[in-house]
Amino acid sequence: MNEHALEVLEYHQVIEILAGFATSGLGQVRVRELQPLTDTAQIERLMMETTQLKSLLGADQELPIGGLHDIGFILDELDRVEVLLIEQILRVGETLRAARSVRQFLAAAEETHPQVARMAEPIASFTELEESIELTFNENGAIKSSASSALKSARNEIQIFRGRIKGKLATLMRSPSISPHLQDTGIREHHGRPTVAVRASSVSRVPGVQRGRSDSGGTIFVEPEGIRKMGEELTAAQDREREEMVRILQELTAKIAAEVNRLRTTLVAMAHVDMTYAKVRLSRTFAMQPP
Repeated sequence: MNEHALEVLEYHQVIEILAGFATSGLGQVRVRELQPLTDTAQIERLMMETTQLKSLLGADQELPIGGLHDIGFILDELDRVEVLLIEQILRVGETLRAARSVRQFLAAAEETHPQVARMAEPIASFTELEESIELTFNENGAIKSSASSALKSARNEIQIFRGRIKGKLATLMRSPSISPHLQDTGIREHHGRPTVAVRASSVSRVPGVQRGRSDSGGTIFVEPEGIRKMGEELTAAQDREREEMVRILQELTAKIAAEVNRLRTTLVAMAHVDMTYAKVRLSRTFAMQPP
């Protein structure tokens, strides 16, 4: 079909309307790739998929496809980086959950809606990878302390050192040699080191290392000499925490990389499912029926 005919039929406008019914960027891309077909068998198969999925879902049930992302660009990153970002790994995990939910939902309809069930066949199962991601991050996307014994140990040490430092600083700030020179009684961390706020005019009277200053310059943040060793221990524990977090992310990245081919195949299948679901949603909205 030539471009003029497509313009007369407003084909591209229809495609954009359909893309708006897709639930993900992945599905939208697939919709926009659609071209007019002449193969009767293929046309009938695609119409049957839409008809059966619409029948399976009924008037108002939604397909459990929430959380699907186009993670193709993340998989491409695996050729260039050793460690994926946390948000990238989380997107992979959300997509795996969406794929599992869709696969189970469609496969369960094999007896009554076989064409729909066949759409689930290329969607792979990633039980171990999905579980690894689930066990690593909490609901806010932070790495759980339970992700590894080394991480839990480092974080416990950080809490212990911070408690000791806080107690020692409270004692120092009450001492007559330091108390008169303080701007306030707050304890702050600068680059991971504990500090107290000292008046700039009195900073020479408080032994310690200057770690920063206020925007006005009137306050100097000093790590008192009396807690310097504990501050170094705290920094060492924080370094161990960071190193372990990187190791955990490297391990997850390697697990994702090991599944890259099956992930790409699953993405293609999920794009097709989302495209078909977009047709169902469009059909519902405009009360369409198959010819």
